[in-house]
Amino acid sequence: MSRLLIVDDDHAICWCLSRLAARMGHQTQTASSAEQALQFVSRTRPDLVLLDLCLPGMNGNQALGLLRLQVPQCPIILMSAYFERGATLREQPHDNVGQLAKPFTLDQARQAITRGLAWGSARAKATSRS
Repeated sequence: MSRLLIVDDDHAICWCLSRLAARMGHQTQTASSAEQALQFVSRTRPDLVLLDLCLPGMNGNQALGLLRLQVPQCPIILMSAYFERGATLREQPHDNVGQLAKPFTLDQARQAITRGLAWGSARAKATSRS
């Protein structure tokens, strides 16, 4: 069972993703702000973070850098409705960051979660062998 952190100020999205993750056999924690997410990861290490880019207060791009410092090996899936309009991650140097464009289907979310956890698992195995 993996631990997922879902960060979005839209409670409906948090609820849907939490229910989906639970059906997939995972534990979830939700945060409605980047600040709450950073407090959570200071206490508990998630196996995957789903992070909205448009948050009140600190935005997702700012939070991404801080999350990288606290949980550098953790895969992060960025969520946004604005990816199609040029808000891409080309400037992000991290290879363990994925995207989930809003609105998304539950199947797309399931695939993103599965890919993110697989990437994190493979990365952890490679790191442990080094």
